[in-house]
Amino acid sequence: MDRLRTAGVRRRACRALLRPVHDAAVHPFDLGGAMGRPSSCLAAAMRRLTPAARAAAIFAALAAPSLGLAHSGDTAHHWWTFDPWVWVPLALFIALYSKGVVSMRKKHRASSLLRAGPLGAFFLGTTGLFLALIWPLDALGEISFAAHMAQHMVLIAFSAPLLVLARPSVPLALALAGWWPRTFDWFARLRKLTQPLLRPSVAFAVHAAVIWVWHAPVLFDAALRRPWLHTVEHLSFVASAMLFWAAIGGDRAAGAGASGMAALWSLVTLMHTGMLGALITFAPRLLYSPNGAAAGLALTPMEDQQLAGLIMWIPTALCYLVAGLGFAAGCLRQAACDKPPRF
Repeated sequence: MDRLRTAGVRRRACRALLRPVHDAAVHPFDLGGAMGRPSSCLAAAMRRLTPAARAAAIFAALAAPSLGLAHSGDTAHHWWTFDPWVWVPLALFIALYSKGVVSMRKKHRASSLLRAGPLGAFFLGTTGLFLALIWPLDALGEISFAAHMAQHMVLIAFSAPLLVLARPSVPLALALAGWWPRTFDWFARLRKLTQPLLRPSVAFAVHAAVIWVWHAPVLFDAALRRPWLHTVEHLSFVASAMLFWAAIGGDRAAGAGASGMAALWSLVTLMHTGMLGALITFAPRLLYSPNGAAAGLALTPMEDQQLAGLIMWIPTALCYLVAGLGFAAGCLRQAACDKPPRF
């Protein structure tokens, strides 16, 4: 009887441990109250998991509380965003790239990827991701629509082209090959699948659609209310922008014609993003739900919206203008090299 009574107590303790806690006074990261609870059931369950599943469970436990804090009032008054769904993939991306570069250096490979240009582009591109997603723009976007727009423009017009210039796929593949022998086959299949999207006209259409659709007021406000949708928004911005920049700048060996078309696509993108920025700037009324704390920045909601439109209009246009001028200079240089010598 004592054994049965002990087993019943243990089962009730396990159920109490696994039952969700609804005490709103307990902070999501406060483990003090949970340390004294029976943990034999949880420990036994964790021991049954594989190492990969165990790591995934720990990450999910860390990430779940952050979903409720990602865009709430608790994070609106400081400049840092510690969302594991953001900083863990970013840190893993940087670590794998660094491991691949070190592997290339050890094998003394004479690769253009080890030059200062690609390495500097990767550093600046990831710095832009850090500024946009971790500090300070993501948190400032809670209190200012202009800061939120600046975050989008850093992702689209700054980090994305720099990461394309860095060409990180080779270092990433080398880093992953040590754990997954079929890495290069997978990368080759992925490139084959995405090849139709790398046509400049297709990539331009996809990128333009992503920008205009996500800046529709209904979707824009919905992304602010739902953290998972906000993450999808950021991923689509970065992915479509990298697709666009890779498509227009990937075929540099094709001659002056390809560089000239890349300059043209940059100009067209400058025009349609500038048009969207102008529409937001000169809108006669509020298009988006006002940020409640914008008054702390000495801006009215209307002024905040106008500043956001100007950020999309002018600084973003400068990024596309610089890229277009670079492509045009390459076009002229290649045309001069292709010109037959005069006798």
